[in-house]
Amino acid sequence: MSMYEPYEDKRGSPIKRFFEKLKDKWEAFKQELHFDENSKHKWILVFIPLVLIALFAVSYTGYVTYTGKITEAQSRVLVMEKQMATLETELAGTKTELEKCSSDLSKTRSDLESSRKEIERSQKNVDTCVVEKQELKEQIRMLQDSYDELNRKFATLESNYKSLECNWAQSKNCIYYVMKNNNIECVIKIGEKYYTIPVGLEVSEKQVKTC
Repeated sequence: MSMYEPYEDKRGSPIKRFFEKLKDKWEAFKQELHFDENSKHKWILVFIPLVLIALFAVSYTGYVTYTGKITEAQSRVLVMEKQMATLETELAGTKTELEKCSSDLSKTRSDLESSRKEIERSQKNVDTCVVEKQELKEQIRMLQDSYDELNRKFATLESNYKSLECNWAQSKNCIYYVMKNNNIECVIKIGEKYYTIPVGLEVSEKQVKTC
């Protein structure tokens, strides 16, 4: 028997038991009032059953109404039980999804932490590279300054060397000259060609210099 079903006496139907109780009470009532068939108050014997029947009708109507309400309540309970079963299934599914989301969240947090550490390492490398870049820029600047200084010195030496060459060539009255074995030899131009003096050897125009 379901916990929602009303209790019923298995010995008989409710109506039968009601009449039996009504009969027992009537017999007890007659014995208490000492009624008999020869009594002058026989009308009471007719009136009281009528009253009892009326009471029974009212009671039975109430019983039927009560039974209907019980049946309606049982139907509602069954509907609620089905709804509860559906909700429990949905809750189990939601719990599974929640566990999956929790697992995904945990993994995402782990990945995020790994990414954060990687960013920190990269940032340190970037900082190191920035420092090295500044150092290299300083070294390049210093080397450029050294190069510029050497270039100026070279230009000065080259200018001085050219002046010395010209002074030496002029001291030998050379208009054109060539350098051979760190020595100046005067050159004369005849037509489009150049010849050494006094040997008269032809020299290439590319070798000929003038002041």
